[in-house]
Amino acid sequence: MKTILIAILTILYCGILQAQLPTDAEIKKKVGGETPGVKSFKFTGRAPFERYNKTNQVTEWCKELIMVRAADDIKTMDMEYKGLAVYEKRAGTYSFYKFIPYQRKYVGQPQITFEEVQAIIAKDWASFYGHYYNKIVKLEKAPNWVDEPYIRWHNITSVEVFLKATFEYISSDIETERKVQVFSVRLYRDDLGKPWKRFYAQTFDYDENELLEIKTYTPQQINKMSQKTLGFILL
Repeated sequence: MKTILIAILTILYCGILQAQLPTDAEIKKKVGGETPGVKSFKFTGRAPFERYNKTNQVTEWCKELIMVRAADDIKTMDMEYKGLAVYEKRAGTYSFYKFIPYQRKYVGQPQITFEEVQAIIAKDWASFYGHYYNKIVKLEKAPNWVDEPYIRWHNITSVEVFLKATFEYISSDIETERKVQVFSVRLYRDDLGKPWKRFYAQTFDYDENELLEIKTYTPQQINKMSQKTLGFILL
């Protein structure tokens, strides 16, 4: 009898926890209801998932959706937002945090590809890597999309993407660091349909940034490494 009672209570408890998960109707009300001019709203079918937010030090429950509304700058066009409805999980309950769009594009316009991004940053690696350019001694993984490809149009002539690279660089007179670093890259063009002409890149504080290892050397070894950095190799 005691075993049966425990089983029933366990089922009821699990049911209560399940009921605490945000419903689709609640998410639509929270996200769609707080966004002006929404024309369409749908979930992608991707399974909800949990992740840990290192910055806020809290577990998040996320569900992916796509929302369309009128573009702010071109009234004849619509903007499509793809992102996550994010709820913070605290003490077994879920509270709405915010909608985080990681892809934003004009409806009917092709999304920028990694090949397009790569082609323009490859013209000026010094501008892409910034102060790391003359400090990188080993490029382990070349720049590529972050785990959730971040592609956000600011207007019809400018789009921002996030790329990450893994490398070892000289961090002091006696040390190097291996790290994963995320870069924000904003590309510019003159008008709709025109080629991308220039870009601006900077390091970005992102959850995927990671310090992998610190190595110690003599000043003489560091000095030799400084003669073989990425900047020297790509001259």
